[in-house]
Amino acid sequence: MSFTTAALIVAWLAIVVLAFGFAGLMTQVSEMRKALGQSGQDAPGHGAGPAGPSIGLALPTSGDLSALRPDGGGVIAFVSPGCPSCAGVLQDLAASPPRGGVVVVSTGDCGDVPDSLGAVCHPRAGHLLTTMRVPATPYLVSVDAAGTITDSILPLDHDDLAHWLTHDAARKDARS
Repeated sequence: MSFTTAALIVAWLAIVVLAFGFAGLMTQVSEMRKALGQSGQDAPGHGAGPAGPSIGLALPTSGDLSALRPDGGGVIAFVSPGCPSCAGVLQDLAASPPRGGVVVVSTGDCGDVPDSLGAVCHPRAGHLLTTMRVPATPYLVSVDAAGTITDSILPLDHDDLAHWLTHDAARKDARS
């Protein structure tokens, strides 16, 4: 067998191995999308996609979800204890509070919630994250005075949160 033939056989074997590896990776991605409830297609509009709470959804006045309604509207913050970005978002919210009240929904205790935030905190409320289809934490939802969800965000950094809070305040000012 010549060197060229051996190199050609090795190259084809490498291509076959890479193809199987790629197929396995695509299967994993598909399973993760199914677990998140996403189709992989772009969600129409801004705000929450298929995995988040629906914009325009009115929170009920009774039952588990009624506890999420900030008095007079405001922000609902979904957080997890031990999550560094969650603690950062809560500190940023305390430093520049949003318009209206703040309700914090935590999957654990409320130890990371700063007292200066003046928030109502619901500890060990992971079931509410599932009910509201929260894709990840930290996740913020804006609610108007009528208890209707107007916007949501999964903030990636401080600037993202600051821009969202400014936009949220302007939208609330325009409605009043």
